[in-house]
Amino acid sequence: MTIRHQETKTVFGLWNGAKAGGKVPARGAIEPRSFARHLGQICLLEKSGPDATIRLGGTSVCALFGKELRGGHFGALFTRGARLSVQAALARGLTLSQPMVIEAIGETESGRQIGVEILLLPLSDAQGHVTQALAYLQPLDPIARLVGEPLSAFRFLGMSEAIVSGNDLDGGTGPRRPVEAVKAAARPNLRLVVSNPMAAAANLLRRARPEAALGLVT
Repeated sequence: MTIRHQETKTVFGLWNGAKAGGKVPARGAIEPRSFARHLGQICLLEKSGPDATIRLGGTSVCALFGKELRGGHFGALFTRGARLSVQAALARGLTLSQPMVIEAIGETESGRQIGVEILLLPLSDAQGHVTQALAYLQPLDPIARLVGEPLSAFRFLGMSEAIVSGNDLDGGTGPRRPVEAVKAAARPNLRLVVSNPMAAAANLLRRARPEAALGLVT
């Protein structure tokens, strides 16, 4: 399955540029400032049984669902019938150290929809085992279609190994198109309301310090 959106290709190029000797990048090799434009759309996943736990959720992804996603299972973002397919994509990506792309439809409770592509990029841990992944979520339709409603789940459409042509592997240095990301601050109706002041402070820290968004600094 060919990656469709230019920003998704850019993120793929950044991950590919962090590889050393053709091996999957280690989490510590990921330079957060290189991903600064995309951090809000990235979740850090860690293998947990057949699924993966969301260790860190991008602020824009959390805003799309209207809640904090950290600590939940990645598969739980999808409809119940799709979870085995999502787990299969995770297993293939981590076992083969292969980037995967998932196409899905994000749906609200009232039935409003947007298309999305989700890029899964494997990472190795401190022991060199491929147990983590970056999940980059790219809307393919205008967020305005949701009219401020939070997503209830993704409906799975398909998955495959991520394919990017050599001309698209610019590592983020080529021409930039506007990012079709959720800008929570610009869309108050999608703003995540947090009652816990510590969680709110953490969100502010992630915005101010890109490194903190991926938990790569203390």
